[in-house]
Amino acid sequence: MAHSVGTIRYRTVGEWELRSEHRYPNPYTDVAVKALFTSPSGNTFTVSGYHDGERTWRVRFNSNEGGRWTYRIFSRPADAGHLRWMPCFPRQKGQ
Repeated sequence: MAHSVGTIRYRTVGEWELRSEHRYPNPYTDVAVKALFTSPSGNTFTVSGYHDGERTWRVRFNSNEGGRWTYRIFSRPADAGHLRWMPCFPRQKGQ
């Protein structure tokens, strides 16, 4: 699955879109998507993705600290997990 990479602000929801090259008879039960996010302080969070029609799945995540996060997205059937990092910027005053 290919996915988009983004940068999010602290306490802002980020969204990653994943697109499969394959069509599945029942994507709600035939495919599972999970993301593992690791904070700058080492805390980990597992988030389930959801099917968003056709060959698209999405993962949404709201960071709880600023700094450099890493994440890995997994899918079943197995696609290579993708390790990426995302900066999370502190909120500006008044936001």
